[in-house]
Amino acid sequence: MKVPGLRSGYESVGGVCFFGRMLDKIRLHGAGRLPAEYVTNLGDKEPRFGDGRCTRFLQVNYDRLVQRVLAGGSDEEILEWCFAEGRRPTDEEIQNWNGFIAKLGWRDDTSQRFAAAKQSLGFGDRADVNTWLDLQDADEQRPPRFAPAPPRVEGGPATASENHLDPCQGKVRGTDFVMYQVSDLATAARFYRETLGLPQEVYSEEWHWAEFNCGNVTLALHGGVKLPDQIAGGRIALAVDDVHAAGAELKRKGARVVGEPVDYSVCCAVEVLDPDGNTVILHQRADGTCGQDSKNT
Repeated sequence: MKVPGLRSGYESVGGVCFFGRMLDKIRLHGAGRLPAEYVTNLGDKEPRFGDGRCTRFLQVNYDRLVQRVLAGGSDEEILEWCFAEGRRPTDEEIQNWNGFIAKLGWRDDTSQRFAAAKQSLGFGDRADVNTWLDLQDADEQRPPRFAPAPPRVEGGPATASENHLDPCQGKVRGTDFVMYQVSDLATAARFYRETLGLPQEVYSEEWHWAEFNCGNVTLALHGGVKLPDQIAGGRIALAVDDVHAAGAELKRKGARVVGEPVDYSVCCAVEVLDPDGNTVILHQRADGTCGQDSKNT
């Protein structure tokens, strides 16, 4: 059901996802406007639910938080109170929390309960509802934040996987990330995290790198160092089994390969230019995963 005044758990306050939703529920309950079915799961009585997980993350007592919220103040002021009352997480800890809460219900110990809830609420056929936050958004009549993959049309053109894309000795396995080059990493990351509300999962000043969960693909930002002009701009990273073999094979086919594969310890990559000069990254993770299976890049 649609609940006026209750925001999505994907929205963040001070970079922390779900926190604002928790405050909204406290305020609505205090005003007598929170629907009864929400009251049952309110607070930290059930440790597996969002309120309990969020207060444990911040190390604050839920009852004291309720008192502070009802005393008044902005979301940002209450978040600062939590940091003083409990603890101030590092940027990396906040990124890990955001990634965790955004994916809760997908391939974890709550997946079975999530599937049952999704079915009972009438969203069993919704391919864009894959996590608890997705389910909340669907039930509260918000538009889907992430679009599902388009269905295969019978008799239509084959998909990439059906064609067994094979530019090298091993097919393209998926998309590891799409990347933008930015002039200021901190400023750009703040825009995607706080303005657009994307869950930030990685942020490293050392590597000039940030990653955001866009549902079925990762958006990466690279900034703080200037790349050669021919590989600046947007790029897509395609996962392959063997970057060195892929680069060698594409050279034999006459493709413009930029330099040699570079080993970053957690991954290995080489850039290839298409006929218009757009960059395609051939990418191999050290742990063998691809796409949304890992965030180690």
